[in-house]
Amino acid sequence: MKRLLIGFVTVAILAGIVGFIGITNIKALDKSGSELYEKNTVPIALLQDISTGFQRIRINLFELSVTTSPEKRADLLKRISERRAEIEKASQDFEKRIVTAEGKKVFENYLQQRKEYVKVIEQVTALTGSGNNAQAFEYLQSAETERIRNAYQDSIEKMVDMKLTDADKRSDANTAQANSAELNMIIISAIAFLLAIFLGWFIARGVSRPVNRMVEASERLALGDTNLSVKTNTKDEIGILAN
Repeated sequence: MKRLLIGFVTVAILAGIVGFIGITNIKALDKSGSELYEKNTVPIALLQDISTGFQRIRINLFELSVTTSPEKRADLLKRISERRAEIEKASQDFEKRIVTAEGKKVFENYLQQRKEYVKVIEQVTALTGSGNNAQAFEYLQSAETERIRNAYQDSIEKMVDMKLTDADKRSDANTAQANSAELNMIIISAIAFLLAIFLGWFIARGVSRPVNRMVEASERLALGDTNLSVKTNTKDEIGILAN
């Protein structure tokens, strides 16, 4: 009985170890997945919002330079203001998720280029507000304005490329972590399986030997042989019965 109890307890401990390691690996993978989402997926979505807002403002500025309707002008100014606010919010949320010095450097360059483009927005707004639409349109097509626009767009694309590269590295690291966890679980499960088999064999062997001796003694006793004894080294219930 004692051997069986020890066997059951040992198997339960092995199962607990396997379960604990499995849960630990799952939690680690879940954490890695959350970090990939928070530090890469969300920032990339924010950069998409920034890029979309920038392109829409650019279109709105051209529309503003050719419209003669006060109502249309007011609507365009409202849209530009809303999209600038959206870009500002997305930029702030993105900045909170920067974790590397390189990322901060790229973001600072983006802020500088955005600041330059804001001057373009203000210049076009001022020109159209004073009725100089033709001059505003010409200003938007000037080489200097194109340089500012391209620099601003390039700064956004650099942040996107940086985050995509980081996402690839993090994804590869997560895949390696998952493969390692899978291999560890296979190894540990195999060890636990072999130990359980060995333990079962050891317990069965310890029980079957004295039982077989008692069966043999019973057969001899049935034949009238009373000069016999059953020797066993066990001190459990089987040993007591044999003695």
